[in-house]
Amino acid sequence: MKYKKSIISSGISKNDIINLKTSLSEEYCKYLVIKVDLDKKYLDLLPMDKMSEEPASNGIVPVMSMPFSLISKIKKDKDTSLFFFLNQENPHILNAIFTGK
Repeated sequence: MKYKKSIISSGISKNDIINLKTSLSEEYCKYLVIKVDLDKKYLDLLPMDKMSEEPASNGIVPVMSMPFSLISKIKKDKDTSLFFFLNQENPHILNAIFTGK
């Protein structure tokens, strides 16, 4: 249950950009939050680090579900702007920019 409390206390919500460390990796990775499901204890995330390295040209938009039990540390990223990714025409990013929260 400690993961659920850390997600709630961190104020993570849909369309936030977060830095996340899992129990499987020691480094932080950057994600766009697509969905927060507190009942089922998972986040739907769009990996942002891979998009800046190699933009998707084939139209595939990878969204992954991350169970709270795999999250070891999570924090909001206030330095990254979604406008940096605007030219990639990713529907999740366009939705986050133009519809807001």
